[in-house]
Amino acid sequence: MKRALVIRFAVVTAAIALVAACDQRTPLNPVFKGGGGSSNGVKGAPVVSIDTLRPNPVNVGDSIYIAVHVVDDSLISQVQLLGLTVKGSVDLGTLSVTNRYGPISIGNFRAGLKDTTLRRFLQPMVPVDTSLDSLVVIAVATDNSGKTGADTVVVRLVTGPRVSFITPLPTTQIYAGGDMGVIVHATHPDGVQTVTVTAKSNAASVPLWPTPVRDSVTTTYPTFPKDTIMQTTVTVPPNAPIGGRITFTASAIDVNGKPGSIATLTLTVKGIGALPAAVRNVSG
Repeated sequence: MKRALVIRFAVVTAAIALVAACDQRTPLNPVFKGGGGSSNGVKGAPVVSIDTLRPNPVNVGDSIYIAVHVVDDSLISQVQLLGLTVKGSVDLGTLSVTNRYGPISIGNFRAGLKDTTLRRFLQPMVPVDTSLDSLVVIAVATDNSGKTGADTVVVRLVTGPRVSFITPLPTTQIYAGGDMGVIVHATHPDGVQTVTVTAKSNAASVPLWPTPVRDSVTTTYPTFPKDTIMQTTVTVPPNAPIGGRITFTASAIDVNGKPGSIATLTLTVKGIGALPAAVRNVSG
């Protein structure tokens, strides 16, 4: 049986109704957008924004990293992070909400705190729900006057291969004119059919890239290995701007054509010069 909510159902219902009523989002049936932030249009209420949530999609049973930004005119009292299976409609009175991930309640903030970013890992409830219903992640903030703001992101649940970066790492430094070695690990009990790595520069933001990076490489595995390593190289243009960012993504498809989670990593160009070789021999 699915475990009932450990926070008051009325609080969750109010948060869902709050988000569904915002201009940035469509009516709840249940359809959610995310990442835009909300204060419910109430003056002085907390403004909440889920700035980072990864991976998305996520494999059933995997943890989720979330970063939430909260700003308030008053004092922040409590922030709740929820991973829910939501069915039905608030308007029709058919709303059904159950915990899919363990709820996190954060309080005891320092006196005078009005602006903060919280980072946590959401962990799936045990026993793990293996259904592929949409997962709705909600961040709800309450200030010391009782006003509430919230934000939501819908997370797609998948059962395909799990992928992760061996290199680069979050601490890896990249340089204009260098080659960046990329190594990706992919696993699936039924077998991996393809692995794809993409690299894209932040072409739409400052600093601008005179030569944008838009690389994509897909490797196909005719023997459908259950555990494999993919290696490729991304060349950073010699005129890449210092401070520019490159986002690397890795994804895979299993033998049955089902997608898995997507690994994402963003690195910043630190300078100009040759980049030390990052690819090492890995058998897979």
